[in-house]
Amino acid sequence: MIKLDYPYASELNSLLYQISKDDIELSNSASLNDINKFEVRTVKVPGDATLTALNIHKKGIKEVDRFFNWLKELKGIEVKRSWVIMYNKGQGADKHNHKEYKTTFSYGVNIPEGSSSLNISGEEIKLSVGEVISFPGKLFHHVLPSDVDGRCILVGHG
Repeated sequence: MIKLDYPYASELNSLLYQISKDDIELSNSASLNDINKFEVRTVKVPGDATLTALNIHKKGIKEVDRFFNWLKELKGIEVKRSWVIMYNKGQGADKHNHKEYKTTFSYGVNIPEGSSSLNISGEEIKLSVGEVISFPGKLFHHVLPSDVDGRCILVGHG
């Protein structure tokens, strides 16, 4: 496991948090008649957390591109999939892995006091805002249900 601090977190985090909230709001307000009009914006995961900003590394957003370029230059991680995941009270992510990818990472966008930790192969990892943790995609990981709203994490695989 590798932990890194992203030097431009202040420019990135509020943007990612707002994109995630906007995606959830749009998806929650869409009716069945709207489904064919919009691309899929959110996906619920086992544990009830919500994936948003699907494949954000391909959206051409300057601040986001800067992050992914930094990650590639520093650690050689060429991201193939990405999203932002939002956890509100009672939501988590069930135990899973991403064995099809060499590397998985989590980046702390918003982590309110009382947020659940990331558990990787039985080890609790407290992720801080602006911090990246990368680990082999084959490792099982999960997040217990949150006691608070607004835990927001950028996730990617390469």
